[in-house]
Amino acid sequence: MDKLWTVHWVSDALGIPVGGHPVLNEWRDLVEREDRCGLEPGDPFMVDPEYRVDIRLTRFFSRSSFAHLAKTTKVSYSTDYRVFFDFLWQRGSSKSSRSSAVAAQHGPGQRGEVEPGAGRAAPAV
Repeated sequence: MDKLWTVHWVSDALGIPVGGHPVLNEWRDLVEREDRCGLEPGDPFMVDPEYRVDIRLTRFFSRSSFAHLAKTTKVSYSTDYRVFFDFLWQRGSSKSSRSSAVAAQHGPGQRGEVEPGAGRAAPAV
């Protein structure tokens, strides 16, 4: 297995170095992007093996009952989710299956927080 899902965390003090590389210049508004998505420092986000952020999972992490968990619980759960998504990825499961699996695990009330057809965000750097 050469490609895996990865878990990352929103930083409270992130400086984007601009001017050194054209790709980094495209990310100088990262903090504003995170604010628009409702991400807070300490929120996790996951990057799939093709280096894309799944916006539906990100919304789940920041807007569901998951958002109110203790930091250590978030770390444990997101690590478990990563292993689960690796398992699904190896079997060719669709992105809808992954997001639905997370929403289903937390009850029908959580499904409304994942916007249908939200798609994925820009590739992660």
